[in-house]
Amino acid sequence: MSLLSPRTVFVPGLKPKKSEIIQLLEGIRDGSIFVVARDTKANLLTVTPEAEDGVAPVGYVLSDPVGSNNGVYSWTGSTWVRERGFPDTLSALTNVGGTANAVTAETRPGIDPAEVVVYLVQPAVNNTGAMTLAINGGDPKPILDVNGAAMAAGLWTAGRLIQFVDNGDEYRLISDPDADGASASAAASSQEARDALTALLQKFLGRFVDNTAASVAAAAVPGGAVSGMIYWNTTSSVFRYWDGDSWETIPYATVADGAITAAKLETALAAQVVPRTSSLTINVPTDYPTVQEAIEAASMIRFKAGRIVIVNIESGHLISTPIELVNTNFSGLTINSVDAVVGLDDSFPKIFPAARWDGAGTRCKRDGAALSGVVDGKKGIVSFWAKFNGGDSSAQPLIRGRDGTNLRFTVFRHTDGKWYVQGRDSAGTLVLSISSNSVWNVADGYHHVFASWDLATGRAQLYINDIDDRAAAPTVTNTAIDYTVTDWGFGCEPTSAADQTPTFNGDLAEVYINLAESIDLSVEGNRRKFRQASGAPEVLGKFATRPTGTRPALSFGGVFQSFRVNKGTGGKFTSSGSFTPAPNYPDGTSAGEAAGDGAHILSLRNCSGITWNILVDGDGHAFQGMDLYRSDLQVGGTGKGIKNCLEDNIEANKGCRVTARDSIFSGAGYRGIQVDGGSYVDGVGANVSESFWGVNAQNGSLFDGSPEGGADSPVNATGCYDRAVIADELSKVTLWQADLTGCGGTYCVEIASGANVYMESARTNNSGALVGFFYKPSLTDINVAAFNTLYHNGVVFAPTWVA
Repeated sequence: MSLLSPRTVFVPGLKPKKSEIIQLLEGIRDGSIFVVARDTKANLLTVTPEAEDGVAPVGYVLSDPVGSNNGVYSWTGSTWVRERGFPDTLSALTNVGGTANAVTAETRPGIDPAEVVVYLVQPAVNNTGAMTLAINGGDPKPILDVNGAAMAAGLWTAGRLIQFVDNGDEYRLISDPDADGASASAAASSQEARDALTALLQKFLGRFVDNTAASVAAAAVPGGAVSGMIYWNTTSSVFRYWDGDSWETIPYATVADGAITAAKLETALAAQVVPRTSSLTINVPTDYPTVQEAIEAASMIRFKAGRIVIVNIESGHLISTPIELVNTNFSGLTINSVDAVVGLDDSFPKIFPAARWDGAGTRCKRDGAALSGVVDGKKGIVSFWAKFNGGDSSAQPLIRGRDGTNLRFTVFRHTDGKWYVQGRDSAGTLVLSISSNSVWNVADGYHHVFASWDLATGRAQLYINDIDDRAAAPTVTNTAIDYTVTDWGFGCEPTSAADQTPTFNGDLAEVYINLAESIDLSVEGNRRKFRQASGAPEVLGKFATRPTGTRPALSFGGVFQSFRVNKGTGGKFTSSGSFTPAPNYPDGTSAGEAAGDGAHILSLRNCSGITWNILVDGDGHAFQGMDLYRSDLQVGGTGKGIKNCLEDNIEANKGCRVTARDSIFSGAGYRGIQVDGGSYVDGVGANVSESFWGVNAQNGSLFDGSPEGGADSPVNATGCYDRAVIADELSKVTLWQADLTGCGGTYCVEIASGANVYMESARTNNSGALVGFFYKPSLTDINVAAFNTLYHNGVVFAPTWVA
């Protein structure tokens, strides 16, 4: 027997067969429950339905003047019983009256105020102060502003459309009516608006192709799916509700009030279609949870090809969580910001790498040169994390400052196991000496040593692990310490010392030495500038300016490759021996955890189509800036990118394509731009200055810094702590008018393992020498002819190769 439908039974021009009508009606009866719909409860109660085969109908009361009578009814066998109301989530109020501060209003007939979440009202008169509202003659409840405070005079303005929510014992405005459009947009993302949206979604979820899609959407609603939640199934064209375990079709039947035709339906639906616009902006205000959530919301929006979606980070918003995107084509998605630089919130994951000193060959010195900008003085601050790996009975220096063989300033762990801070004046007289009470050896693990002194006021303090640990009877004399000595050793003795044996044997992190300022360590707020309440280090900033607002003379920290680089004002130290990463960090994380997920600002895995049109400052806070894997990214151009991260500002790996023209990737703790695994970066005019290494291309990758047509757009690799450019393992780097001045390594450019570096009109001035600029293992490894014109201090020269 074929399945009959109204279209096959009631064929225009033909008389229907009685048997087919009976079969069709039986099919409707067996497949659904009949509905009895009446305008009032009184009229419904006059109906006594006949149940067929034990199946009872469902009753609907649609427009009873008593709102609480409207809703869905069940037939008990003898009477109708109301089960639930209709989800009238949004309702406009009418007949607004009362007084200025005691307002009355009514819902439209048939609406039960108990079912309404959000109201829309147009006041008749202005309020003059705190006010109440009574709806449908019910008890008056106070109306509060968006912040939960009593209404200010004039906030309830005559003729203005105002929205508010019913919080049970109060009504509260959703937004500030006096705010401009931008403030209203921000207020709409407040907790009240989110609560109202949640309540709406719990009643009507939306349109979905099937139950699976609806369940996924329901899981994203706070509290998940709740009984009575409804959605429209676009495949079957039916409403379905959640009964607590599964999605069930809402029973229905048509009534004989006229034929429903496809033409009528199409006309009715046409009025409900919302035209699409050419672009959509999602603002991310200061109180929006995360940029990640904004991008995920944008990725769920369906729009035609060629349309764009903009995630706009509003002024003052700080990035609080890493942005991690996986396996998605984001074509048309642009990330903008109002502020020129977007910062990281203090809640962003903090990474505090430590470097290992081997107690023998690992040394870091500044011989024959005073610390730049340092003068003799009576103040100082020292803060660092240390963990010993050997030498419990040996002296282990953190810092030594000598005038030839004469010791003037030192911080060291003595052979007695105690920490000492000592300073002498220019005559060699000891004017500062403080030591710890406790003993610190290998078994004690990481500990935070924190000292501060002001000889003019007689203050000399030493805290270890946030506890006052200074031994009694310190030496504190009101005389300037000789800080202007010319020989310094970090983790070792300077070369001028007669005995070169003492070296540090252990792990160090977050070393800060300020020889111009002092703070009172008895004030907890001052200690929190260096150490969190949890015991972990606090972020000092890329140049350690956060604690006092000024850059100290000495600051050592970050990943082991650049740990020996002084980020303070005192100048360069020369290192020797092998610096290796410590396996564990003072905050309790391991090196592997720090380099893993969550250690970056932006992570793309198999993604494409994003335009990154903002500049984020890692400020020595984020471990890595952009971590890209098999992804495409367009960096917005001039002044956009990521700067000042602990390791790499950008790492493009495994076939990535990145356009980073005139973008900023400067101040990296390790590499400004790393191109790896067959990736390509169009880096015309890119700024990788003040990084440890500027550009590093390896494993068959290409960094292209040569503009089309020979336009002036130099790559800025000035002031790199070590090499400005490294090309390795069959990779290629092309540069036009690249500025490599001030690189601090033995050579500015390193070329190895079959790689090529093509340079034209490059500039460099490595310590004024004509050797040591370029390195290669053999002449066959590079294309010498590619070096058209090279300049040193403006003079043309042929490079001298250093093997």
